[in-house]
Amino acid sequence: MRWRSPALEYLTLSALAACGRVGFVSDAGVDSGQADSRAVDAAMDASGDAVWTVVQTSGDFGQSAVVAPTGDGHLLVVALETLDDTATVVDNAPAGSSTFSLIAGGQCASHADSSGIQLWYTADAHAGATSIAATGAVGAVVAWEVAWPGQAMVETVGALDDETASTLMTGPMLTVAQPHSFVIATVRAQAFTLGLVAGSEYVMDTGPAGDGFAHLSPTATTAPIALWDQTVAAGYCTVSVAFAAAP
Repeated sequence: MRWRSPALEYLTLSALAACGRVGFVSDAGVDSGQADSRAVDAAMDASGDAVWTVVQTSGDFGQSAVVAPTGDGHLLVVALETLDDTATVVDNAPAGSSTFSLIAGGQCASHADSSGIQLWYTADAHAGATSIAATGAVGAVVAWEVAWPGQAMVETVGALDDETASTLMTGPMLTVAQPHSFVIATVRAQAFTLGLVAGSEYVMDTGPAGDGFAHLSPTATTAPIALWDQTVAAGYCTVSVAFAAAP
C-alpha cells in the first residue's frame, strides 16, 4: 500500500502556500498530531436549540490521532486512510475502549494507487479517551467528536470508487430524512487536495495534508455535494455519511 511521505506532503503544501494557491487552515493543526479541543461548529433548530455540536476534530499521519479527553456518550466518527479489510479502531478511554463499527457502505477505493478511506463510528463513546488508534495498514487517522442531546445513528451513506481523473473531485449525493443532520464528506486524492471549492457550504476539518475531510449541516433534505480541487487531473475516491438523532 503506497502512502505519501509526511515530509513530502509538508514541502508540497508549503510550496503551494508560497505561490498563493492554497492556505493553511488556522485551527486545523494539520500534520501536528494535536487535537483541536474547541467546539468548532453547531447546528441549531428553529427554536434555537442545538441539534448537535462538534466538540473537536483531530487528525494525523500514521495509525493514531491525539484528541482532547472525550465526553461520555458522544458520537465519535473516525476516517482511516486504508484499503485494509482487517483494520480496526480502538481508543484509550480509562474505562475501556469504546466499541467502534465500520459503517456499512462507508468505504471507498482508489485502486490505481492502492489507497482508500474507511469510516468508523461509535454512538456511545466512553469518557476520557485521549488517543484514537487503528490497527492494520493505515496511513492516517482523522476523528470527529460530536455531542447530541440524545444518541445519534447512521442515516445514510454514499461512496464513489476509482473516479475518472479530474482536477475537480465530486462527492456522492446524500438524501436525508430531515434537515440538520450531521454530514461528513471525505476524499482520497491520487494527487493533492487543494481544499473545498470556493463557496462550498462545507466546513474544512482537521486532517493530514493532501486529502479532504469536511462536515456540514444541510438545511434541506438533499445535502449539497462536496466538491474539492486537486492540483492536477488525477483519480480519486470519495465517501460521505450522514448522522441523525436516533428515535
